[in-house]
Amino acid sequence: MLYILSAYHAQSHKYWVQRIQKYVPENILFELSPRYFNWRFQGNALIFQDLLKDTLVGSRDCILATSMVNLATLVGLKSQMADAHLCLYFHENQFQYPINNNIQGSVERKLTSLYSALAAHSIAFNSHYNKSSFLEGLELFLKKLPEKIPGDPVTTIENKSQVIPVPIRRAQKVLPDWKTNSTKLRIVWNHRWEYDKDPEALYWIVKGLHDANFEFSISILGQRFRESPEGFSRILSEFPQRISAFGFIEDHQEYQSHLKTADIVLSTANHEFQGLALQEAVCLGLLPIAPSGLAYEEYLPKCYIYQNHTDPRKKSQNAIQLIEGIARSRIQRKPIDLVGYGEDKLRNQYLKWLRIDD
Repeated sequence: MLYILSAYHAQSHKYWVQRIQKYVPENILFELSPRYFNWRFQGNALIFQDLLKDTLVGSRDCILATSMVNLATLVGLKSQMADAHLCLYFHENQFQYPINNNIQGSVERKLTSLYSALAAHSIAFNSHYNKSSFLEGLELFLKKLPEKIPGDPVTTIENKSQVIPVPIRRAQKVLPDWKTNSTKLRIVWNHRWEYDKDPEALYWIVKGLHDANFEFSISILGQRFRESPEGFSRILSEFPQRISAFGFIEDHQEYQSHLKTADIVLSTANHEFQGLALQEAVCLGLLPIAPSGLAYEEYLPKCYIYQNHTDPRKKSQNAIQLIEGIARSRIQRKPIDLVGYGEDKLRNQYLKWLRIDD
């Protein structure tokens, strides 16, 4: 039996779980809602312990936990879990998370990630960028601790780690192009409404294009949470005439239909370890505009990448320059190959990692 533990069951994690459940029909999912981020990170073992209290876990079973699961503590609370094959999946990592004054306890979260990685029998990351930034960040973190940690945790974790992306629907090789001959460029921004996706840079991009009298409209989609950064409301209040859609579209078919009407899918992320939203849009024919230094560089040609920057205004200027260059055909477009991210392509990798007999 495969037991899936998802400690922060947000949209992208839900999507991933659905792919895993297609590969392994005999599974039981234990999920926690995506709220109270700090509490979820610190307290999930207590909740999972209770959810699993009547569950018998044996040596023939596999525990698949997302990286927010406090796996080491949970195994300590429910010791029989140690007999199962313990797999830990990193959608993101705390060593590369952008700093925000509203999020506390980063040291505790990093230690939790370290303990969980050491407790796991096998680890998978969704991208090479995620894996390398985790290991590099962990090494720097260990050097800052007041005492030297015995052994070599970085090498220990690296030796049991691999890269297996989240599978995507209709993965293919595409040459992005405009959908119609319309003179108005239609942009979609379809990411989580959180600060690490840099809504401030998005605001300055919209403002910059607007001030330059550039013909465009923008749809701001993606999952919203109880609190959203101010940048989103500023865009809506200052540039309502530029907005063609604003808010999360729950129905997936309706969401995809909306994507198909757009020309460009835009990312302003400071924190991206695969980019499912952008990948899905690319597979529908949208042309990507994405910042450098993140997982996007693993599958996007350089012609679609703009220079990232810590200053949102300078970052926006780089994005605008690329948008205008592509829109006016000053930049040659190249094919994007996402075939390797397909569900069928990744199935055997997941089954082998989870030790599930085909």
